[in-house]
Amino acid sequence: MPFLAYSLALFGHGILLHRCRNLDTTRLLGYRSLPVKKLRWLAQYALFCVVLLLPEIIVLGWLTPHPIRLVDALAFAGLGYVILLLLCGILLAWTVKPADYFKLCLVLFGILYILVLKTWG
Repeated sequence: MPFLAYSLALFGHGILLHRCRNLDTTRLLGYRSLPVKKLRWLAQYALFCVVLLLPEIIVLGWLTPHPIRLVDALAFAGLGYVILLLLCGILLAWTVKPADYFKLCLVLFGILYILVLKTWG
């Protein structure tokens, strides 16, 4: 059950990533024209994903009815970070309409949830 709430929060962050990428392409033209190295630019997106994930990690530790094992908590955090980086990479590689991105996120989290049910069920 904690994974369901955690994945819903990740889904919301995926939509937030799309909005931030839209802001980056439409409103931050001055920043895009600066001589920033691609590696540093990608590192900033990776750090942004970590900052987005911090509240969920804290809430996951505080609000679970029974303490979860450290291994499970690290697995949740690692999986969430990888999912956010995957969604961010998709946004950086292609221009995706919001409706198509929403569908992609739903399919991705549906597959992830089915895999979790098959693995731990």
